[in-house]
Amino acid sequence: MKFLCIFLVLILANFVNSDYKDLIHQMVKNAAKSENKTECDKALNKLLNNILHPKLDDLWGYKMIDSSSSIIPDGILLGNFGSMGNFEECLSIVSKDHTIKGQYCLKLVLPIPNLDKEFKELADGLIGYPVALCVPRQCSAEEINEKYKLFPDSHFYCHTEENRYPPMTKGVIATICFLCTMGLMMVLSTAYDVYCRQNGKAPASPALIAFSVYTNTLRLMDTKNKSDLSCISGIKFFSMIWIVLGHVFTGYLVSPFMNLIDILDYEKTTRAMFQHGTTFAVDTFLCLAGLLVVYNFLQAMQSGKKFNIFLFYLHRYLRLTPALAALILVTVYLLDYMGSGPRWALMRELFQKQCEKYWWTSLLYIQNYANEQNNICLSHTWYLSVDTQLYFFSPILLILLWKYPTAGITLLISATFGSMVAVAYLTYEYKLPALYNSILIWANLKDFTAKYYFKTHTRMSAYLIGAIAGYILHVLKGKKYHISRVCTNI
Repeated sequence: MKFLCIFLVLILANFVNSDYKDLIHQMVKNAAKSENKTECDKALNKLLNNILHPKLDDLWGYKMIDSSSSIIPDGILLGNFGSMGNFEECLSIVSKDHTIKGQYCLKLVLPIPNLDKEFKELADGLIGYPVALCVPRQCSAEEINEKYKLFPDSHFYCHTEENRYPPMTKGVIATICFLCTMGLMMVLSTAYDVYCRQNGKAPASPALIAFSVYTNTLRLMDTKNKSDLSCISGIKFFSMIWIVLGHVFTGYLVSPFMNLIDILDYEKTTRAMFQHGTTFAVDTFLCLAGLLVVYNFLQAMQSGKKFNIFLFYLHRYLRLTPALAALILVTVYLLDYMGSGPRWALMRELFQKQCEKYWWTSLLYIQNYANEQNNICLSHTWYLSVDTQLYFFSPILLILLWKYPTAGITLLISATFGSMVAVAYLTYEYKLPALYNSILIWANLKDFTAKYYFKTHTRMSAYLIGAIAGYILHVLKGKKYHISRVCTNI
């Protein structure tokens, strides 16, 4: 065993001469020039001393080297962006005298000359070539960024064993209690529901089985209760599968991968268009939302029901907000405890920090306009803001379509055309790409999302077209009409 340790030390010593040792040398030289040495400077001196004078029973310095990434990993010409050192090994490092513990620091760099500054800011911590260093925990992320001069445009995010799972705060405890209460309500409601069914009794109140897993599952899976527009359920299903596929692929693009060249080659093929096209998959939901709002409203008015705008708004808000609020609550308070790893700090920055700052704009459904620099709490919830804003403005169209159909249709067509003109202008002015779900065009992603993708006035054309379709379906309902073979073929 002793000879094996010596052999491994010799291998590491030879390997380190090319990068990590030079890096530590540079750090220590910089520290030696400073008059007031920090705890980080002292720890780095210890690290260098342990590397140059190793002891077989205290090889913590070499473990730091071993758990750091190599500057040039294997498969680099194939686009290996997946070498991130060894996270767990780094955090487990403790020196024999217990004065030094490991800290894992990661930065993602884009070593591309003349890269757009805005894209660098957007990509920092999200995509790029990983550089992982295992350093003493006495060094803060700011100190490592200052001492590590290579790729200065990117910043390190650091982990220690102590901050892997931070201490529970009052907010964390309150969130756990809330979720446990909801879980208990589901258990009790389900138990009462099953008891009533087995004994042939009707529930004393519908509220008592509102949280029943059994009843709600039956309702979710029910295919017998068909309406006039049951067919759109199939459209929703296939659109949802398409959207999930697109998000999964986007997730891969911001994850470590070892074959960037293969990805770039794939994205240029015809097969990849199915994945690229997911950019517009959400438009099907906007179209169906507009169709249902108009169709259901006109049908209700024709049946003699009165329109209560307060209940119209309240029903919508209460339908969406509790689930969204619970998701934001979990993101803000429990995300820290739901995982760990080299890039977990980056995920916290991407999701948790945004929700801590912008939770209120999410619950008011205005985050696509109110938030600074296009920062969205839970980025996929941009759709809720767009759809809800259109819903809140829809009574203007609904009343016009009911009382003054010509004026309503004219407004719908004009607004649709205006939205299309706005999209054309923004695309030309800011040179926006047609798609975003591709690594090939991410250089302009910030403008694409900020100027077009998240904005209601640029996405509303699909909603308005759906509204026109909903009006046509209402007018044609119950009437016999013949579609010519030419129209059918078209």
